[in-house]
Amino acid sequence: MVLARTPLHAARLEWPELPGVEARAFEAPLPDDMARALELLRLAPA
Repeated sequence: MVLARTPLHAARLEWPELPGVEARAFEAPLPDDMARALELLRLAPA
């Protein structure tokens, strides 16, 4: 098993300025388990 969870991740979320609401943006690094899974996939034979 490569991942023990559903691989759901958003690196960046943002929304534009709306009436009465300022524009916002949030960023999150790739979780360690997902980074390892991607590395395994890159190393796997095609």
